[in-house]
Amino acid sequence: MKTPCSVIQDLLPLYAEDLAGEESRALVEAHLQECDACKQTLEGLRDARPMTALTDAVPLLLMKQLLRKHTLLWCLLTGCLIAAMAFTVLGRMTAPEGTPYIKGLFSVAKAEDGRLTVTVTSKSESGVDYLVEYFYNETGSESMSITAYTSPWLRAAKLDRSGTVYTARSKDVRYIYYCDHSRGGKLTLLKGPFTVTNPSGGVLLLPRLTLNYYFLASLALTGLFGVLWLALRGKAAGATLLSVTLGFFSYFLAHLLVKGTDGTSYFLLQDLAFILLTAAALLGIFVSAVSLYRLQK
Repeated sequence: MKTPCSVIQDLLPLYAEDLAGEESRALVEAHLQECDACKQTLEGLRDARPMTALTDAVPLLLMKQLLRKHTLLWCLLTGCLIAAMAFTVLGRMTAPEGTPYIKGLFSVAKAEDGRLTVTVTSKSESGVDYLVEYFYNETGSESMSITAYTSPWLRAAKLDRSGTVYTARSKDVRYIYYCDHSRGGKLTLLKGPFTVTNPSGGVLLLPRLTLNYYFLASLALTGLFGVLWLALRGKAAGATLLSVTLGFFSYFLAHLLVKGTDGTSYFLLQDLAFILLTAAALLGIFVSAVSLYRLQK
């Protein structure tokens, strides 16, 4: 008796997946030798299997990608947080602090080539370093300025500069000053022609105010782009405006972390470098946090 096609077609999915028993398999194979319709049905089942497997795997692949992105974002956020803390601590630990002038701190002489030299004496305290700069004083003469400064980092390292010799860059340097940053840049004349109008330097080396302008500008631009983002956050430009807002806010916050509310600086490049590095780390934190928030929605 010939087995009906309806019975065989019920068994074909099991046969195609190699799950049918021996008797069912023998029954199906015997029927397939005589029925072309059931053969085509079997071929259709076998052709559909790879596509079905691929379709079933798509949600798993998407989930795997989301988990990988989630992990990477958390790693980025953690790394940026550590970097922001490190740059803030380093910025504060290495922030120069001016030290007052002590009489007899330097010994000034003239080298064999005619250039003036400044030797740090034993009165120099531990943890104090020196910076040499050049400018033109009120008489138009090229001048050499020496600044003594300390920092928590230098004090911890117990730096000792006693015996260090600083030589003027040319014979044209006739004046040597000590610049006291602890007294607002007051200059004390160490070497040079003494005049009534220039008994002790007669000029001040004022601190740079550039950081103040950057600080105020970043605050104003944060507010401006923040308002624009609130107005256009549902538009295509919303993501760009948010990134720009976070960038300016990162600089503003980095300035507060590294310098506080003080924007004056005698060491502009050093202060600006630590502010920018901290700002970059903070921006990474904000961008990662926003991306994680959007990923979880």
